[in-house]
Amino acid sequence: EEACGFYSWETLSGSDDVSAIAQKTYNNGFKCTLTQKLNDGSVELLVPKGAKTFTITAGQSDYSRDTDVTVTFEISDPISNKVLDTASLRLNEAKEFSIDVSSVPRLKLKVVAEAAQGESRKSNISITVIWADPKFS
Repeated sequence: EEACGFYSWETLSGSDDVSAIAQKTYNNGFKCTLTQKLNDGSVELLVPKGAKTFTITAGQSDYSRDTDVTVTFEISDPISNKVLDTASLRLNEAKEFSIDVSSVPRLKLKVVAEAAQGESRKSNISITVIWADPKFS
């Protein structure tokens, strides 16, 4: 189980809380809670044989306590460390990523809570980040 901030990722289906991004509810995927600026977390997925495309929706949970934090969501190839796509999202913003995985054996999905200039790692926050509806096709 890959770490995320001080916690680990939790599946949306296994959670008691509703998982919603920009007023849309999701039941599949995973989420985690970030409690400090510059907290980060990542999870790696194996690309199934024959898959051509990977799609996933990213965003902050509508129920995050802090509303002024920007989170960077990044999808990369952990073998070459090449960033395949990235987005900085605020509360109420969602992005659907669509990644060509025909020549990528593995994906790394990473989140980082951004800090404003001069803000230290010690600034406490409470936000939940979500990767929703991961699909290989």
